[in-house]
Amino acid sequence: MLVYPYLIMNFEGNAKKTFDFIENTNYNFKKNHIHAYMATNLYLNHQNATKAIELANGIEMTSAYLNIPFWHYEKGFAYFNQMKFDLAQKEFAYFTSQFKGNFYIKDAYEKLSWIAYLQNNIKQAEFYRSEVIAKGSQITDADKLAQENAKSGVWPNALLLKARILSDGGFQKQALLILADKNTLDFNTPADKAEFPYRLGRIYDIMGDHEQAIKFYKSTIQKGSQLPAYFASRAALQIGLIYEANKNFKDAIEYYNICIAMKNHAFKNSMDQKAKSGILRCNGK
Repeated sequence: MLVYPYLIMNFEGNAKKTFDFIENTNYNFKKNHIHAYMATNLYLNHQNATKAIELANGIEMTSAYLNIPFWHYEKGFAYFNQMKFDLAQKEFAYFTSQFKGNFYIKDAYEKLSWIAYLQNNIKQAEFYRSEVIAKGSQITDADKLAQENAKSGVWPNALLLKARILSDGGFQKQALLILADKNTLDFNTPADKAEFPYRLGRIYDIMGDHEQAIKFYKSTIQKGSQLPAYFASRAALQIGLIYEANKNFKDAIEYYNICIAMKNHAFKNSMDQKAKSGILRCNGK
């Protein structure tokens, strides 16, 4: 009951089947915090911040349950992806002050720095960025990327960051509006020029327009395959998933292998695992 939805998502790559199972199984999310965390985490990672915060805020919090600061990290993410920055700031700040572990601390501080950055509070943003470097560990891919971003000294493009936040939260139309009148020439750095088509590809992919998604994903690979950013590798993975869903297994395997072949980028371990699972699925058809 707990592991099965993760198995469907990670090894079958079937989001619809995953969430159909969650929504049609008699989970008691209010009283069973482990099951609630599983569902909240999956919704957060699949563009449904609204459902994630509904579950996180719906759990029963009494003296019978442990006070687990990690819930505040999940809530912070959900509010962040809804662009409810004041609420997100409170949740991430509580998590970083109360959590006694080391994982996701850097990631939380990075989100705090982005909130301040988007609110034009550069002094506060710089403080949180210094905390990214000083606190936590680099156990997770998210923490490793936060550390790399902080040490680079480069702030993300605000427009692309807003589009990313909205898309990650499930607000694709709003994200698309932000980028609608832009083109590659509007962005200065090679990383931003690669991220721009990637963001469009993700938006169209999630909206179900796979023809447009593949077009922008291929542009991302062309522009970003030699960069340390993860955009090109993730674009290849997503093309593979689209082709696999359409039963074009030969082309799916080709793009899964393109994903695996890219080196030294963030999230490589998790993306390689997903690409290898995709190849196994396609070879089994």
